[in-house]
Amino acid sequence: MTFNVHRKDSGWLRLFITILYSLVSVLFLWGGYSLIKLGTRGNWEIVTEFKGWELYVASLSPGIFLILVGGAIMVLGLSQTLKHLE
Repeated sequence: MTFNVHRKDSGWLRLFITILYSLVSVLFLWGGYSLIKLGTRGNWEIVTEFKGWELYVASLSPGIFLILVGGAIMVLGLSQTLKHLE
């Protein structure tokens, strides 16, 4: 039995990428939870404009930001990986 991870359609490569995305997103989620539990606060602002919409976020907790990033990695990364399964 041989494992060819250099092929794009390799099941082992998909498994590795899925585990990697899952691990990174869980680490972000755990880090965000830890920051919220410690009560870490941040004083900063995000101001941006996109197609006539303006986004203004002030003093967002770093923990909530990490949880949002972890969720985005999980939703976007894993959906792309699983979409290519045939």
